[in-house]
Amino acid sequence: MTVDRHTRHPRMANKIVALLALSACTFWMIGCAAKPAPTHLLLMGGGAAPTNNQVSLEKNLAYFHRVMGRLGFAQAPRDVLFACGSDSEQDDVQYLADASDDPAVMQMIEVLIAPGANRSKAYRPHDVAGEEIEASPKHITAWFDHRAQTLTPNDRVMVYFTGHGSRGPKDNPQNTGLHLWSKTKMPVQPFVENLDKLDKQTPVVLVMVQCFSGGFANVIFNEANPDKGLSDYNRCGFFASVHNRTAAGCTPKVNEAEYKEYSSYFWAALCGEDRMGQPIDRPDYNGDGITSYLEAHAYSMIHSNSVDLSMSTTDRLVRAVPLGAEEDQPGRLTPDADYAKLLAAADPARRAVLEGLSVRLGLTGQDRHDKAKALIEEIKKQRDELKKENVQAMKAYYGQRKPLIELLKDRWPDLANRKKRTEAIAQIVESHQAIKEVVCEQDAYADTLDRLDEIHVMKDKRETLSTSLAHAERFVYTCQSIANIDTLKRFGKRKHIAAYNALFDREMASPGS
Repeated sequence: MTVDRHTRHPRMANKIVALLALSACTFWMIGCAAKPAPTHLLLMGGGAAPTNNQVSLEKNLAYFHRVMGRLGFAQAPRDVLFACGSDSEQDDVQYLADASDDPAVMQMIEVLIAPGANRSKAYRPHDVAGEEIEASPKHITAWFDHRAQTLTPNDRVMVYFTGHGSRGPKDNPQNTGLHLWSKTKMPVQPFVENLDKLDKQTPVVLVMVQCFSGGFANVIFNEANPDKGLSDYNRCGFFASVHNRTAAGCTPKVNEAEYKEYSSYFWAALCGEDRMGQPIDRPDYNGDGITSYLEAHAYSMIHSNSVDLSMSTTDRLVRAVPLGAEEDQPGRLTPDADYAKLLAAADPARRAVLEGLSVRLGLTGQDRHDKAKALIEEIKKQRDELKKENVQAMKAYYGQRKPLIELLKDRWPDLANRKKRTEAIAQIVESHQAIKEVVCEQDAYADTLDRLDEIHVMKDKRETLSTSLAHAERFVYTCQSIANIDTLKRFGKRKHIAAYNALFDREMASPGS
């Protein structure tokens, strides 16, 4: 009979059992610690006043709320700061209302008044979450004061801002700001003072889609100032625009199918559903089966049909810290290097941006950076020419419409008074049949209608050109980022390389990790 050695030594067996139990307990504790910590959401936005609190800002938050579960935030504690808050019954949201539900009447208004005059700005109370408070500097500060007392290093924070932004001052253009309710502001630097109240280990992700939002990428520096060194706080961010450019997305249009702003693509990439409820394939550029924040950002760079030149915090880092090599350093990768070299040096997300935009722009060959720069200049030239053509078309439009107004002004005098556009539109809606009998058979009416169609076509062309321009600018910008990252990794100081790698890892996280 074989006797187990542990049976022959009971005391040893007891020790092993105890160790196994301790190991099981340890693994259980590690498993608990590895469980994703809760994400606390700070959702902010709206305008500074009703006149610039466009309905799209409200609908951005509505879209986020709808897909929260798909993002992994179904149980996430959230606080909403939007416009005037839910305590106010103010008509604070601006939207475009059609003057009529009859297409013929809508067309007549444009012919007789002005292009686009068939829609007017209207106002209603906002409808976001039903428990939001006013978006103001004091409430942002109060939120961080409270969370600094309640959050642990294991908790996570996401800040989403969908509103308006302000330029930085001339002496500090990177210190851009948030436009908040009652025409108040919060620049980057006091915002960072609030962020610094949280524990350094608490992961914070920013998604900000306001104009000049790129200034907030400076949250990676002490006091938001690159001259004061890299911060050791655990934070990263994604921004609709660089610090000195406006961003798309603030519109009173109610049709969400027309929205092209950055976060629409960002959230869609992360959750697999666009704002119209249609499924999309989540990007997975590195093939690990997970869509990271940086991959969602890359998806937006490729697919967004907006004027945005978007960026992330790693883009900012490699434009602010010393790279360790001069521009003429032998062997240094430059943004105009052969395309194959840029691809080889790029991380999977930025490689996808170059490849995706190459397709969209029709770029081929090894000199794609230079072709993209040449395309930028060509598009700007075409856009300027189209602007001149539009000025001439508008002059022709007003000239062709003039005899029509002459026929109508005795009976409907408001049509000839520029200061009474609202009354004129109301008269057309009320008396469109009578007006039709007077002018619709006139040659001038058909000519004006043709000119109006021409103006609309020009508008579509301008938008297409502006989108292509942004795509080309994103391509050039990404080439610069790739070249700077490669230079930093090969020539930079260890502390800057380590800071970049840590920041890159944060950007490559996902809502569920």
